[in-house]
Amino acid sequence: IALGGDIADGFVLHECADAFVEPDDFEASDACDGDLGDIQPALAEGAPGVTAWAWALDETHAPLWQEDEPLLYGYDEFTGVSGDYLLVYVAADVSGNVYPPLDEDGLPPIFDAEDNPDFLDAEGNLKPEIDFARLVRVEDTTAPTIELLGDNPLVLECADEYVSPGALALDDCDGDISDNVVVDASNLDMGASGEYKVSYSVTDASGNPSETLIRTVIIEDTTPPVITLLGNAEIVMECGSPYEEPGAAAADGCDGDISAAVVIGGDEVDVQRVGAYIVTYNVSDAAGNEAAEIIRIVRVKDETPPVITLLGDAVISDHECGDPYEDAGATAADECDGDLTAAIVVGGDVVDNHTVGEYIVTYNVSDGEGNVAEEITRTVAVVDTTIPVITLLGAEKITVECADEYVDPGAVADDHCDGDITAAVVTENPVDAAVVGEYVVTYNVEDGQGNPADEVARTVEVIDTTPPQVTLQGESIILLQGCAPYTEAGFAEVIDACDIDIGGTLLPENVPVLIRAVGGAGNTETTLAAVEKDFNAYYAAASGAYVLEYRINDAAGNETVVERIVFVVCEPTEDELLEIFDAMDAGDGLDYETARTFIPDLTEERFAAFDLNGDELLQRCELEVAVETRDPITIDIAQDQEQVSVACEEFDDAQQKVANAFKSVTATETCVGDIPRNNIKVAGILSNGKYLSPDDLTAIAANVPDFGDYDNTIDGMQKLFHYYFLFQPGEYVV
Repeated sequence: IALGGDIADGFVLHECADAFVEPDDFEASDACDGDLGDIQPALAEGAPGVTAWAWALDETHAPLWQEDEPLLYGYDEFTGVSGDYLLVYVAADVSGNVYPPLDEDGLPPIFDAEDNPDFLDAEGNLKPEIDFARLVRVEDTTAPTIELLGDNPLVLECADEYVSPGALALDDCDGDISDNVVVDASNLDMGASGEYKVSYSVTDASGNPSETLIRTVIIEDTTPPVITLLGNAEIVMECGSPYEEPGAAAADGCDGDISAAVVIGGDEVDVQRVGAYIVTYNVSDAAGNEAAEIIRIVRVKDETPPVITLLGDAVISDHECGDPYEDAGATAADECDGDLTAAIVVGGDVVDNHTVGEYIVTYNVSDGEGNVAEEITRTVAVVDTTIPVITLLGAEKITVECADEYVDPGAVADDHCDGDITAAVVTENPVDAAVVGEYVVTYNVEDGQGNPADEVARTVEVIDTTPPQVTLQGESIILLQGCAPYTEAGFAEVIDACDIDIGGTLLPENVPVLIRAVGGAGNTETTLAAVEKDFNAYYAAASGAYVLEYRINDAAGNETVVERIVFVVCEPTEDELLEIFDAMDAGDGLDYETARTFIPDLTEERFAAFDLNGDELLQRCELEVAVETRDPITIDIAQDQEQVSVACEEFDDAQQKVANAFKSVTATETCVGDIPRNNIKVAGILSNGKYLSPDDLTAIAANVPDFGDYDNTIDGMQKLFHYYFLFQPGEYVV
């Protein structure tokens, strides 16, 4: 076999994919069979010929094995794969002789005894004895071809996924290397409209680059955005609850998230009003594409009842009876209608703050949808723990004259709960107005709940300041004409309002009597038992005027002095006296038959018609001078009683004050001392600027029922005040 051909670096260089063509000087011949012809795919048994196959070599030029089998390529195949090969030629003659000789595996003799490759010399060239093979290097120096697939330019919708239509890349050596095409779309933005350039290129396994092709990609935005509701498309909510708009998301293929541009319109949800509200959502992208409008239905319903809240305590356990009860009320709030306080219906019991008991007040309300609130109640217990109060009528301390009628002014009682309970007052009245002493009148009462009032007391002092009333037996003025003996008649009556038994217990020997000579000396102190004896012994024989003072004291020491005047006329006799008077006063018109009636009354200016010394008669003028030298009678009124103010409505107190005022009037005279009260006469009254004479007062008294006769005395005037003037408001000067 004569291989022939050019060798570079020990290799025959061959372009990948080109058919391997033996050099012109290649020859395979046999001495017997001659020219063995062209390279055959395989040797036919018993036929001369030549065949060839290539054994792939690694980078060290060692044969490659694949799963313990030599990596062999057919003569027509190996040029399609770049690399280094050992192209082995095998020739056979008709006789079956084969060159080079093959081992049992059909492999040529290229291994040493240790089965190591042994066909290259130190320089990497085939050893001379390896004349049946050549080193072939299949090289790829031809650039691959590339062709765009699909449209160019390519029009796409913004935001669509960019799927490259691809490109077809073929290489003479590598074949279809379309999968290796490098697409550069780095400047392509599918989210932005515009025109973009996408490049395509490929490199074969040998690094031969193809030309770069450009595809124009046009991005257009014709797709409207899409709105997606956040939350439910229909929301049912309770009236009064806060409505928080869930909003909507908007996405655009080109602009991306445009949620911020969503326009929310339609109905404004009024959470305080029941109804269905339609909320709309719209948006447009930057290219003006409008999204399909989305709606949400919000249904506001009212199924929640109002809530009533009590103001104040729910249980009032100690409302005091009588205290005004003002209900604290309640408030009502509804989630939908708001403040419903004005619509609360207060019912149940009406609290009677004057009746002890338990009352339940109810509170109810409904909202505009008829939802009824839960009824709220307040329990009010009206209790009575306050004691009644007793108030005295009249003074706390009253002084009563012994034997005067004591009419207790009483007391009133008021209870916070029961009101006026005066009728229930229990009065303990031990006052005995006939017995001097200090008495305590007590007043007690309980209300309907048994609460006792604080006991109230009045001190009543029964005093005896009124002297006894003494009535002489016989005349109080006695004329003993002709020195007749004196006979003591004693007392007709001794009465004391307080000391009732004074008349029966009065002993004559205990009654002091003073015999006083008028205008003379030589008074005699004696007793009622001895006055007759003593008077006749010392005075009956001498003409003169004598005053017998009887002093009677009651048990309280009140003294009454009564007088009896005894005129002793020894001479002249009565007849002689009358004759003298007639002769002396013949022209004065006096009737001396009655002249003696002047003698008894010492308060008259002319009290005697005889010589006081008993030796001669006085002329009338001398008699008058002698009388006028006596001290005048003095009437006194206690300083604190000169002006008394009383109130008609406090009648008992007014009566007492008037009585005290008139009792304070006294009359005295130096000669006779104290003058009886009833000797003091009331001259008249100045009533509100009008003068009322004794006759006027008598006429007034005559028209007062049950009054009796009016006598112008102090006691008579006091009685007229009690019966009449205390009922006629005004100012009276007595």
